[in-house]
Amino acid sequence: MVFKLERLNVVKIAEAEHERDKLISKGFKEVKEEKKDTNKKAAK
Repeated sequence: MVFKLERLNVVKIAEAEHERDKLISKGFKEVKEEKKDTNKKAAK
């Protein structure tokens, strides 16, 4: 599983939970990916 963490304007990608935990202890916050709906149809 891949984790995305952010601190100020720095983004780090962690591939293991222990890497994620190290970054969280350094002040990074886990970022939840938002699903973007790309299947929107144009309004008529």
